[in-house]
This record gives sequence, C-alpha cells and structure tokens, in this order.
Amino acid sequence: MTDLVVAIALALFSFGPAPAKHGSVYTELSEARCRIVEENKEEGPYWLRRCPGHAGWQLDWSDSDLRQGLTLISPQGRETELNLSDLVAKGAFNSLGKTVEWRGEDPKEPKALIVRMSVANGVEPRLPDISRLAVVRLTPTPCLVALIEPGAGQNDRAREVADGEMATCVAD
Repeated sequence: MTDLVVAIALALFSFGPAPAKHGSVYTELSEARCRIVEENKEEGPYWLRRCPGHAGWQLDWSDSDLRQGLTLISPQGRETELNLSDLVAKGAFNSLGKTVEWRGEDPKEPKALIVRMSVANGVEPRLPDISRLAVVRLTPTPCLVALIEPGAGQNDRAREVADGEMATCVAD
C-alpha cells in the first residue's frame, strides 16, 4: 500500500501545479436590461443603451445604420470604445450577440470579455451572417486582442485566448 501512495504522490508532483481554473460570468445585452441613453429615430436611426456589466463594469451598446458598437466603462469610470464594427465587421452591417462572457480566475475580477458579432455576408446576401467572437482584454487598457472565426470549438478557442497572456492589441 505504501508503494501505491508513493506512486500517486510522484505522479501528482511530476506534472507541476494544476493550471489556474478560469470561470465565466454572463451578462445580457437587451432592451429590457439596458436603459436608453440617447435615441434619434429621424436621422439614422440611432440609439445608445447603457447596460450593466459585471464586477463594476458597464457597457454602452449602440446601433447606427445597422452597425452595432460597444464601449466599455471601467469600475473607475474610464470609457474605451472597442471599435468592433471596424475591427471585427470591417464596416459591414452587423449585430452583437445578446450575451457577453466575462472571464477570469476570480469571478470578482474578470480579465477578459468575449463578445459575439454577427457580420452580414457581403459576398452573397442570401447566405447566413458570419458569426465571429471578439476577445477583449480588460486591463491595463481594454482592447481587442483576438478575433475567432467560425468553426468547431469556436467558444473553446476564444476562452483559451481569454485565459492566456493577452499583451498585444489588434491594430485598426
């Protein structure tokens, strides 16, 4: 029996410490959960809604000319426009998914945000939208760090990026 205990202990310690466990918290982008801040039905149309985020973060969700945008507001009140319509959709008609995912080792201190964006298929209008995932780092300065194209395991690939090192921002 002692040999078995030693073998198990050696097996556990030979692989090093277990990787940190990351978790997700989800918040909703919806008319019901987000209050209207600005609206112009005549010119545009255009609207801006403020949505509750997670851990003190807020989201400004906007729509203008069938293109949606997202601005992050930190717990300290700093606003960062993410330029998702330009960076993810390249200016094409788009819409954001109704759920955003906050990622981090500690749910009270998320370090990343994952947002789904449906982009109009400009090549053939009858084809379905292209569903991309944007991975956004939250600190030190929020920015888009990765764009995950559709395919098997898309959500898992986005989480791997969100859980790893995210130093470099995607350039405009």
